[in-house]
Amino acid sequence: MKILLAGDSTVADYPLSQAPMMGWGQALKGLCSELEVINYAKCGATTASFVSEGQWASLLKAVAPEVVVLIQFGHNDQKSENGVTANDFYRNLTEMVAQVKQRGGRPVLCTPIERRQQIQGEWFKSLQRESLIIKNVGSETETRVFDLNSYSFLLYQLTEPKVVETYFLHMGTHPHYPMGLSDDTHLSELGAEKIARYVANRLNELSAANLFDSYYYGACMYPEVIDRETLQTDIKHMKKIGMNLARIGEFVWGQLEPAEGTYDVRFLEETLSLYRDNQIDVILCIPTPTPPRWLTRDYPECCLKNNDGTVMTHGSRQHVCTNHPYFRQKAYELTKAIAKVAEKYDNVVAIQLDNEFKCHVDLCYCKACEKGWHQWLEDNYHHIDGLNKAWGTAIWSESYGSFQDVVLPTTTPFLHNASLMTAFRKYTADSLNEFAHGLCHVIRQETFKPITHNTALGFNLANQALFSELDVAAFDTYAPASNYPGYTLNLDLWRNLKQVPEMLLLETSTSHAGHIENYIEPHPPKYLQTEIFTGFAAGLKAFTYWHFRGHRYGVEQPHSTVVTAWGEPDLGYEDVVAGGQRLQELRPLLADTEVVKSKIGLIYSDRAKRFYHTETGGFYDYRELITDYYSALSHQGLSVEVIQEETDFSAFEVILVPYVRYLSAKLAAALRHFTEQGGKLILGPMTGDRTKEHALVEGGISLADWLGLATVTQFSCNQPLTANYEGESMELWGLITSFASTDQSVSQITSELAKGKSVLAKKQIGLGEGLYVGAQPKQLVGNQSWQAFIQKELAPFDNKQNFLTISEGIVCYCRDNPERRDFYLANMTGHPCGYQLKQTGQDLLNLVTLSGKQSLEPYGMLVLSFKK
Repeated sequence: MKILLAGDSTVADYPLSQAPMMGWGQALKGLCSELEVINYAKCGATTASFVSEGQWASLLKAVAPEVVVLIQFGHNDQKSENGVTANDFYRNLTEMVAQVKQRGGRPVLCTPIERRQQIQGEWFKSLQRESLIIKNVGSETETRVFDLNSYSFLLYQLTEPKVVETYFLHMGTHPHYPMGLSDDTHLSELGAEKIARYVANRLNELSAANLFDSYYYGACMYPEVIDRETLQTDIKHMKKIGMNLARIGEFVWGQLEPAEGTYDVRFLEETLSLYRDNQIDVILCIPTPTPPRWLTRDYPECCLKNNDGTVMTHGSRQHVCTNHPYFRQKAYELTKAIAKVAEKYDNVVAIQLDNEFKCHVDLCYCKACEKGWHQWLEDNYHHIDGLNKAWGTAIWSESYGSFQDVVLPTTTPFLHNASLMTAFRKYTADSLNEFAHGLCHVIRQETFKPITHNTALGFNLANQALFSELDVAAFDTYAPASNYPGYTLNLDLWRNLKQVPEMLLLETSTSHAGHIENYIEPHPPKYLQTEIFTGFAAGLKAFTYWHFRGHRYGVEQPHSTVVTAWGEPDLGYEDVVAGGQRLQELRPLLADTEVVKSKIGLIYSDRAKRFYHTETGGFYDYRELITDYYSALSHQGLSVEVIQEETDFSAFEVILVPYVRYLSAKLAAALRHFTEQGGKLILGPMTGDRTKEHALVEGGISLADWLGLATVTQFSCNQPLTANYEGESMELWGLITSFASTDQSVSQITSELAKGKSVLAKKQIGLGEGLYVGAQPKQLVGNQSWQAFIQKELAPFDNKQNFLTISEGIVCYCRDNPERRDFYLANMTGHPCGYQLKQTGQDLLNLVTLSGKQSLEPYGMLVLSFKK
């Protein structure tokens, strides 16, 4: 990998005559001997002078496809005497990014390292404006950002002040500095190395190399609630049934810090040693969801506050606000202690942040959140007049005189402004990510073990932004067997979140989930084996049960486990054992193949989820909508990649964009380009009908003119509305977007209400085709009209169409290598399901040749292979 550096004196190279002064770019060369690092950084440079004095032109001459360009400015742009305004800084960085991308390079923006500055013993951030601008440029241009400012600031906060001093240039008489030196901006060799080690670690993300050599099969374990003898018994049992992974530690804060500031990690070290001695690898968790009682007792202001003014009390988990500064301080101190332990153990293969962020809580209205909310508004809207205009606050006398005037969306007689409610959810997700990324920065001060988090679909998160600082995607899912597409949706979504082609399943049930207020029906026998089979075929590197030994206490006693609280096999145990044996059988097949992705992309949007939280219409839930949409495709035998708004669409032939209420300018431009270059685009229902601020779009729909749509109207219909499609009658329901089409109208309303208006239109655009779907049936799964739509518009693009067809109930994943293409088929239902081969194939599990029509038994599995 070739790395080019653009920056100022904190990045630059220095001659020996100026040692020990060193830029982190200079230190990077010594740390990464396998990389070619060329440093163009110059002392005193701004984004303007770097261009005007020719350094940028010299750098650009070296940019070629896949060359990485790290860009860090800000220290000198900040100084008024250098004449670079905030707007100049934004424009200069944007242009730099564009010029690198035009040459096929890979730009990475770096926020400037923080100075060593304290005011009355408190560390002070001096480059907040510049860092915010850089992050905004990164977001607007979809460019990776290395947040050196936050990393360095937390490094100083969590390090002894006298040690921090050694990261900079403080010395008496020195051969190179006979009058001494006191400099809190420029780095010493030690300080440069500290920053460069972080940069080197983050550069690993750009290689897209696998992080894990093994395929992991294991369970979550809780050594803190059982004695050592029982733990030893369970570890031996794990090994006996083919497990090689334990996830531990997400709730042990009280054991590690029994009193404020008193850390005792011996329990953790003894436990990790026991796993290591038994060749069990570990995913070690940061236990921030369960702060100990001393924290909530002595600092009750840390507890989460509800919108009705009530305050969460100690007990359960996630009852403390992650925005509270004292909680963050203690969380970061604890994380640093755990990371130091993790670095000592080779069997710690990853570190998990927290546990299911926002699982039990969502919005908080405490004083810390109120302060953060006002700062977030100022950072995003810059001037209160801009906010008032964006939100339309002239309505209902809602206008604000300052950002501090803006209320929290607490209890009010009717509803708050939709713009305010959606913005507050965005602030909540952003501030949670700030906390999570802080945990990452602290971990990387001590270890470069891969970092992950067990996310899930049901929570108010901004997952792509959350995982931008993490190393590998991971998730939890407890979808019941009756909703098997709910399981595969997770596989197809999280596989596409990161550039690294790996994902981890960190929690699922052996048979059933459950707690004392919700008993859940068990999986049918053998169903679990199909989850294991399809999971690894789809790209999993870990399949982990929650949990190994059942709890006798707490609230989750009804949850199934590998063994009961007294150590006997629990319901599902036979499938757990059989699943481990199946993985052993699959390992050689998986190891020499890679996942072949579908050419059909379905956009999933956490931003859209926030819009539906605000605007439910009384019945809409985004997770239910997107699951139903995906399930309808799955039931028709189609393979789909579930992707983000920021995904590069060039690898796809079809892009589906349902329920994305706001189409950003970037997304709209990318979709236009995709279509005009020959792609097929299907928008709607309810796509592009709201602005970024959750207001109505001028003309009714974004891209309406481009799609040839006019006279757009929107109304709700709780009784079925009929429309024609392919000569048949189709019943529509919910929010209807109707329009007149200047091109091909595919479906018109036949009911008296809005009779003759179109609800489905198609237009040839450039080399491709665009469709807008204005309405849908109440339930897509099983709807014959929707099935006909899928077969006509999407089935021809399925990646297995030349090899086989599958019936409803069978899930298929494709993997290949240069010699063969393999299809992993699993019947995830309790009845036989058919499939038909269009070519003769080999069943690699049973070593038989198959052709023509075949049947797959209930919960049956096979690997069909075709030679290339």
